[in-house]
Amino acid sequence: MLEPAGDRVPADPEGAAALAHEGLYLADEIESGWFRGPEIHLDRFVGEILALAVPVQPLCREDCRGLCPRCGIDRNVASCGCAEERPASPFAVLAALRDADRK
Repeated sequence: MLEPAGDRVPADPEGAAALAHEGLYLADEIESGWFRGPEIHLDRFVGEILALAVPVQPLCREDCRGLCPRCGIDRNVASCGCAEERPASPFAVLAALRDADRK
């Protein structure tokens, strides 16, 4: 539910900037918010909703094995033999940069 903002200003700076610039502030749950002015710009809001609706890794079906990220072969049809290289941590690249700075 949207209601007029009046003199209210959101506590978080990003929300305050959105209300000032776009005339719309939505709470974290997106079910309530405030508006200000005669127009509400929904471009960013709709874009965010659409981005959240699209799966991060779209699959054709639940048991889909996907494509090989190295050679592109369809893993449902054949196997390619490419090695699954996964770093021990998603921050391994940052650790490498830290170690390079220490040298």
